Amino acid sequence: MTCFAQFNITGRVIDKRYKTPILNAKVFLTDDTARYKTNDDGAFTIPNVKPGEYTLVITSADYETYANSWHVYDNNVSLPDINLLGVDELDVVNNKYNKVAIATLLFLRKYF
Repeated sequence: MTCFAQFNITGRVIDKRYKTPILNAKVFLTDDTARYKTNDDGAFTIPNVKPGEYTLVITSADYETYANSWHVYDNNVSLPDINLLGVDELDVVNNKYNKVAIATLLFLRKYF
């Protein structure tokens, strides 16, 4: 009989701009069918994780989607706060990048 140790992954999901907890965000590992949610403090726990490498995904309707790889060795994993930008803020960031890109293209077209 083979026995595998299992551990917990814990963390907290925070609004990057306002530094407030994001509650009811969906949290899961890509190769697992179980789904979890953040609590009122933005905290979550994924229990019974075997050692290995996993991609942690966090989604919430009004925020960017988070996906990052984490390795579970032989102990519980306590993640640093995960900061998410609101979707409206992403539009502002993307718009700034688009304006810079357009200005760069116009400059290159004019001088080259």
